[in-house]
Amino acid sequence: MTYHQHNIFRHFSPGNAFALSIASVLLLISCEHPVSPNDPGLAVQWSDQQSIVCFGTSLTAGFMFSWGIIVPKESQILHERPHLSEQSISNQQVGTDSISYPALLGQVLRIRVYNEGIVGANCLKALTIVGDSVFKKNPALVLLEFGANDLLQEIDAQLTEQRLNTLIDTLHSVGSKVVLVSFLYPEMIDSIPASNFLYSRKDDARAYLDMLIHVGSNRADYFVEMAMKDIYWHPELMSDALHPNRAGYRLMEQNIEAALSATFKRNKMYK
Repeated sequence: MTYHQHNIFRHFSPGNAFALSIASVLLLISCEHPVSPNDPGLAVQWSDQQSIVCFGTSLTAGFMFSWGIIVPKESQILHERPHLSEQSISNQQVGTDSISYPALLGQVLRIRVYNEGIVGANCLKALTIVGDSVFKKNPALVLLEFGANDLLQEIDAQLTEQRLNTLIDTLHSVGSKVVLVSFLYPEMIDSIPASNFLYSRKDDARAYLDMLIHVGSNRADYFVEMAMKDIYWHPELMSDALHPNRAGYRLMEQNIEAALSATFKRNKMYK
């Protein structure tokens, strides 16, 4: 059950059969779409001088070639430059063989969209570069996608939550609204193939999902849980064990756009 589905049931008492039947209909709808059609969206004040910044990991940076599985240690992320780490992929750098959800989103929105995906970065790294990577882009809205590398680097979920909270508070301090984008969702965890190296870490993945839901509910302005819906464990949509291919990234953009469509419409961001 998604964060938005939790919110649907929170407003009804167990004895109210009619209300529960309405909730059931909404639940069925929300199983087909990443967000309830009744969602009013997030109010975002923006001007032509502002932007949307997509700030995250290689999942945000996008597909340029087969990434391989890059899981450097936290000390490497902070102090060294392992292969491809700290590499920011801007829309201007994306070539004809490249694709990312920010680039695709930028094709349908009036507001400028920047891709600040950092390969291999965790939440602590994000805190050290947020000024240069995000603030200079004058963001009205930040789509924040971090935590995947923290999970892979076996960083405690509670520590990652503290860092995510600090990161969101920092973004709020400069007036940006923040959408937290999850790399996990329940069905994905439940169906991890036995051959995948994450199979033995299902409990860690569930702890991270619970953490992301909590942060998305209590700290972020909005939460997108189903960004990776119907992508993971579909070989035709994956470039390796962790990253989508071109087709997978197109579906990722569609999932995120569907979840935020009410926000984009409300704030007249569509072209």
